[in-house]
Amino acid sequence: MSTSITTQRNREKLQHEGHLYVYSSTSKDQSTESWRCHRKNNKTLKCSAYLHRKVPSGEITVIGIHSDM
Repeated sequence: MSTSITTQRNREKLQHEGHLYVYSSTSKDQSTESWRCHRKNNKTLKCSAYLHRKVPSGEITVIGIHSDM
């Protein structure tokens, strides 16, 4: 189950299985959104996990392993 959160800067974050993701991009055909772990730019953790969300169905696929655990 994923939940959408609005930040203080009025941006959207996605919470899925206890991890937060920030929007990264949308595919050229507008069918898939890419979200990256919010700790990607952390100096010590540099988490490389991504999440792909299919736009019409909402199906979620997590790619990679979180290094922020």
